[in-house]
Order: sequence, then structure tokens, then C-alpha cells
Amino acid sequence: MSQSKNGLGVAALICGIGSWVILPLLAAVAAIILGSMGKKAADQGLANNRGMSQAGSILGWINVGITVFVGVLVLILFVAGVLVINSTTY
Repeated sequence: MSQSKNGLGVAALICGIGSWVILPLLAAVAAIILGSMGKKAADQGLANNRGMSQAGSILGWINVGITVFVGVLVLILFVAGVLVINSTTY
């Protein structure tokens, strides 16, 4: 192994954990991308921390799913609130 790419797995895990604290969607997408790259490097024998890459990727996907779900829910509740306010007679 001439040059190790273990940094990809570490970065994926850091971004995956960070996506729950700071910049949820941006860090989650970074975790997914870095996790994918890290898993590919591990499969090619260039890294030995496939688990870290996998964990970062999973954390990123879960965060994206929750963020999209909450965003859609907020949008639905907002539209429902506007419709209720507009249909109320005084």
C-alpha cells in the first residue's frame, strides 16, 4: 500500500456526526460522498477502515431522510395553516 486513503473514512464519520450538530444537510451530503469514496478505496485495498466510511454514509443518509421528512411536514403544516386562516370568516 503506497498511499493510505484512511482519511476518507475518518472525514465521512466526522461529517456524519457533525451533520447532527452543525449544517445538517450540507454535512450529511459530504458524509455520503466521502463515505462512498472511502468504501471504494477500502474495496480496492487502499484503505482499511471501511466501517468508518459505512458509518459516516449511513449517518448522512439518515440525516438527509429526516431533514427531507421534516421539511415536507413543515410545508404541509404551513399550507394547511394558510388554508385555515383564509377560510375562516369573521
